[in-house]
Amino acid sequence: MIPKIIHYCWFGRNPLPKTAEKCIRSWKKYCSDYEIIRWDESNFDVNCNEYCREMYEQEKWAFLTDYVRLRVVYENGGIYLDTDVEVIKPLDDLLHNSAYMGLETTDKVNTGLGFGAERNHWFIGENMIYYEKWRSSDSVETCPIITTRLLESKGLIYNHLNVNHLNGVTVYPTEYFCAKNSHTGEVCITKKTYTIHHFDASWQTESERTKTLNRWHDYKIERQRKIPKRIIRKVLGNDNTELLKRIFRIK
Repeated sequence: MIPKIIHYCWFGRNPLPKTAEKCIRSWKKYCSDYEIIRWDESNFDVNCNEYCREMYEQEKWAFLTDYVRLRVVYENGGIYLDTDVEVIKPLDDLLHNSAYMGLETTDKVNTGLGFGAERNHWFIGENMIYYEKWRSSDSVETCPIITTRLLESKGLIYNHLNVNHLNGVTVYPTEYFCAKNSHTGEVCITKKTYTIHHFDASWQTESERTKTLNRWHDYKIERQRKIPKRIIRKVLGNDNTELLKRIFRIK
């Protein structure tokens, strides 16, 4: 059984942004009896392997965290959450798993959405090997690529409706931990949703984040523009709507 511990990482010695503080308050609200542990330079050895040392020296905090979160969950057990993950209901129903993860919108399993495991879980240990073997001459892959590739070798089937059970690893569909669409910014919460990953994307450049926010804004405006048309179609039906469009030459 997964212990009631929530781990999060914050390297770089900068203050937490307000968005992170808001998310952490949601953890305390819905997981009030959980121990919350912050991992940073004061309690984690950033020189423990070449990968961590390089990522820290280059101030690539998000990539550094890709390994740290695996390590701290492997050694202690518990649940990891990125600081841009908002909890919207208690996580207790997930604790019966030996380990669990969730599918992202893009058919990738992303440990940044939040994951949990018992102490010394075999899959978390295997996931750590990529980083521990990494050398500075190697390219840096994102955690969804690494974790998904490993799960595929264990028989992962992409299905956004059904839960995957893979030899002690439970992989949940997108709606459980990824209610926000990373491409459109649209949030779709269901009865099965536990958390919302807000995709702050701290690993991106400022221009890349601005581009993402602009894309979300454009999608929202376009969706709002289409709402009246959807209402008309629902009230009049498809045939009558198409007839009116032809009469008044509406696109």
